[in-house]
Amino acid sequence: MSVIPKETIKIIAESCGIVNLNDDIAMAVVSDVEYRLREVAQEACKFMMHSKRQKLTTEDINNALRLRNLESLHGYSNKTPLHFRRAVGTTDLYYIEDEKFDFIDIINAPLPKCPRDVSINAHWLSIGGFQPRTKWNPNITKETNSIQIEKPEVKEVDDHVIKPIVKHSLSVELQLYYEKITKAINSDNNELKEAALVSLREDPGMNQLLPYFSQWISDQIVSNMKNLDQLNILISMIEALSKSEHLQIEPYLHQLMPSIITCIVANKLCDDPNEDHWSLREKSASLCSYLCSKFGVVYKTLQPRVTKTFITAFLNPKKPLTTHFGAITGLAKLGHNVIQVLVIPNIKPYYKLLELKLSQNEDHILRTEAQHCYNALLNCSEIYLQNTIKESLKQYNDENNNNNNNNNNNKKTTLEILFPDGMQYYNELYEIFGDSLVPFLSTDMDLS
Repeated sequence: MSVIPKETIKIIAESCGIVNLNDDIAMAVVSDVEYRLREVAQEACKFMMHSKRQKLTTEDINNALRLRNLESLHGYSNKTPLHFRRAVGTTDLYYIEDEKFDFIDIINAPLPKCPRDVSINAHWLSIGGFQPRTKWNPNITKETNSIQIEKPEVKEVDDHVIKPIVKHSLSVELQLYYEKITKAINSDNNELKEAALVSLREDPGMNQLLPYFSQWISDQIVSNMKNLDQLNILISMIEALSKSEHLQIEPYLHQLMPSIITCIVANKLCDDPNEDHWSLREKSASLCSYLCSKFGVVYKTLQPRVTKTFITAFLNPKKPLTTHFGAITGLAKLGHNVIQVLVIPNIKPYYKLLELKLSQNEDHILRTEAQHCYNALLNCSEIYLQNTIKESLKQYNDENNNNNNNNNNNKKTTLEILFPDGMQYYNELYEIFGDSLVPFLSTDMDLS
């Protein structure tokens, strides 16, 4: 037996303009409507149970209707349940009792506030990296425990506006990491230093700390100019940062390069001249060459400026031999072309000044420094000769193949083959270094 009578369906049909609805059709519609109502009621009960309630509300019905993609009910959004009353004299007619209002109470009640007009107001969230103090922006008064860089206010100098840089703050984790690394570098524990260098080389997510590390390294090198061990670890720290695959150090080369060049051409890097500061200069020169080759494509003036610094120190006779050694080593690390153009033509005049100091028997330290400069020049000569012979042999083989094709029997001597541009530089180098150049002249061809 159906809960909904067929007469209800006929009344609804008449309200929609359908008159004299057939009883069979009405009964079919009744069964379908009852099925839909039961389905909605079951879904509504599920919402009620998931809400931990025991009373079904109109909101549960609306949620069930939305779940079935049906239009929700309107006008029954009251959270309190509705009370239906039976009409007097009827058995199946119910109504909702309306609340009665007194017009005098309504007239005497205070008027509600006028609603605000809809409007759109624009304001600056930030200007030049700073948040303006307006009533629409949040007022930041809480002090944070973070590293901050204070920048001056906006100024105008010669019709140019100088804008302050955005304040930079670090998280607590990065601050702790920064403190751990700096303490490890300054400690006497070599294992702890090595672990810090490995962390700098391999750990990602440290780009925010790069400006602080570069500034710290620069300050530490200035304050430890005669502490050889500390300078070594600081150069290793720069090397670890530069060879990391996760860090971008290009914006901080202007801070790191002066520190590296200082460790190459500085007058004194230790209190005792007998200490091995030569290896620090060579290590710094290798790092300088690596940075020039890595970033020289982006910064066109990087290697020319470094080269100018080295050649100026090399050709200045007033500089000490330690500076000359660093300059020669730095030029040698920059490659064959720099050696060929800048070092080789200046070896002969420089050796005239060096020869007097090599013969010093009284001053052992001066003679040792001169010997290191002599060995550095010999190293440059080795690089020059090896590259010159390699290029000459390649050129000779190409010419020889062309001559064989053209049946040309012009023969050249061995020295003409090895030095097609002339023997001037070779003769000068042989006068200075003598038979020390012989091992560098070994080739794959028969020189007999």
